[in-house]
Amino acid sequence: MGSILGGGKSKSSSGAINSAASNVANVAQAGGQTSSNAITNASQTSANSILQGSQTAAAGQQQAQQYLQQADALPSGLREQALRNLGDIYNGNSNISQRISDQTLASPMYQTMVQQGENSVLRNASATGGLRSGNANEALAQVNQNSFANAYQNLYNDHIQGLQGLASLPSNANTIAGYMSGAGSTLGQGQVASAQTLAQGQISASDAVTNANNAAATAMSQGQVAAAQSNAQGSQNSANNMMGLANLGIQAWGMFSDRRLKTNIEFTGEENGIRKYKWTWNNLAARLGLRGKGHGVMADEVEKTHPQAVSMRDGFMFVDYQKLGVSHGL
Repeated sequence: MGSILGGGKSKSSSGAINSAASNVANVAQAGGQTSSNAITNASQTSANSILQGSQTAAAGQQQAQQYLQQADALPSGLREQALRNLGDIYNGNSNISQRISDQTLASPMYQTMVQQGENSVLRNASATGGLRSGNANEALAQVNQNSFANAYQNLYNDHIQGLQGLASLPSNANTIAGYMSGAGSTLGQGQVASAQTLAQGQISASDAVTNANNAAATAMSQGQVAAAQSNAQGSQNSANNMMGLANLGIQAWGMFSDRRLKTNIEFTGEENGIRKYKWTWNNLAARLGLRGKGHGVMADEVEKTHPQAVSMRDGFMFVDYQKLGVSHGL
């Protein structure tokens, strides 16, 4: 009777539900681990890209810094030397003054000034008849001194102005320092961003595993609940089937034996001169609560010899086996 009442089926359904729930849980966990690995790999790749990008940017800033240092080397050297020379001049360094004096004496400007001054004195002395007087000699000496002083001052001024110009050459020191600071900052920011990306990836990967575990636990829990409900439903179905069989009059003394309810019919022998068979209940019989296999007689054959043992119920032939004295079973 178990195949009819559905008790065995409810246990099978319960096992299938538990198995399905376990499969869902395993799939959820596997998917979570796969997602976690993908997130971890993606965050590592992203972190590496960020770090490489910051290193490339920092390398570019360092190259720019090196170029500026090389370009600034010449003006920087001139500027420093000019500042030292100006310091020597302002401190009265005799070497500088002597160098300017030597340059003055060798200067064409000085020689031209002396020549023109002497010519002027000589012309004047010749005109006044004092060419050989002491006044003429004194005037010539004065011309020499004045010419030297003027030429010296001009060279001195030019020298000072030149040194001042060199000393004021623009410097790239601030720009170079900015590039140095920028390269360090770029590297630092890249390392921080890379670490943050890795941390976020680890958190997301952990969340994926946690969510998968939660989903697996939920699936298992739902499966257990569904299995329990299946068992309970199976028990209820058994009770309902028992009541249904009783309502249909399927008791120890009688059973549906209509050929239309059966399939796989096989002759098994005779009992009290009545042919007996075994069969499988079909889908039409399932509507009456009949499932699995059965054995007994065929109502259409019995009706010919024992019509008093055959009746109609729900449109199908029902046999009273007590009137036949023949055994039957489900």
